[in-house]
Amino acid sequence: MNNTVITMKKTKSIKIFFIAPLFALALTGCKKADDVPNALEEMAKHQNTIEAMASQVNLPSNSAKAQQKQTTQPSLPTPEILGFPYPAFAEPYVQALSSQKELPTNEQTAVVSQLAGKETTTFYFDKNYQLMSSPQNNGYYRKILGKNKNGQIVAQDHYQDTQTPQTAPFAFTASGNIRSFDNNGNIDSIIISFGKNGNLETATNYKNGVAISPAAIYQNNKLIAQSKADNPFSIAVYYEDGRTVAAIYDFLDKEMKTGRVVFFRNDGSPISVLNMVDGSSIGAVLWDKNGVVTDGKLFPEESKPVNKRVGEVLTIVRELR
Repeated sequence: MNNTVITMKKTKSIKIFFIAPLFALALTGCKKADDVPNALEEMAKHQNTIEAMASQVNLPSNSAKAQQKQTTQPSLPTPEILGFPYPAFAEPYVQALSSQKELPTNEQTAVVSQLAGKETTTFYFDKNYQLMSSPQNNGYYRKILGKNKNGQIVAQDHYQDTQTPQTAPFAFTASGNIRSFDNNGNIDSIIISFGKNGNLETATNYKNGVAISPAAIYQNNKLIAQSKADNPFSIAVYYEDGRTVAAIYDFLDKEMKTGRVVFFRNDGSPISVLNMVDGSSIGAVLWDKNGVVTDGKLFPEESKPVNKRVGEVLTIVRELR
């Protein structure tokens, strides 16, 4: 994590309450839409712990702030710096779904040749993504579509009950296991998953079996959150516009004791960074709308829209079940 902590001396303090539920959307396989609420509920178990962290956050005195302006004024955090760029790779799918047009293809997923006649082209999975020999209620089936120009197998998953797409076409790595629902080690393209209603649910970009983007989560084809797979709990939550980040939770441990929480206004400007080690606050930086370090008097009021939105997103993702 980039460190934006200000060392506090001669301080006064305010209480910062993080009433927003803290949750994880760390997806092991973005085709598995059910993994989203499963991971979310696991993260929500820690909500009481986070709410109990009504830490006394030390803030700079006026003289200390003046000195910091000259010497240690921290750089303003942005979603990009914190590892959450907007998932532009999924935008063509968002636009196609919003305008009810045909889904886009790319070089990785465009089929240019077919498999040999005797090769299996349909695989069945149960609701827990286990390979089966026949169709299963509430399960899935995978159609092998052919090969792309690089000779990689291209497939598409469907809901068994509705016969509707559960993913857009995706490509396997050269050694990828076409009988597995696990993306890691197997996928070499963008993975786009849909709900049974046809709306976009998740999007992740894979390269040689490794996720090279955070997992993006959508509702009604609008981005609501992103999660990084390389951190135990690293999440960005978005405002209603689907473009502006409301909060980033970035923790190095599953217990959420060491890391940071960053709040943003709906105009994209940062409100605050709270840094924690072993469950305790070690300092905070707060900014006004002009990006100037402030004493945080307005934090309780400015944090309300953030907490409200995080709570809304928590509810939305739970309802993905």
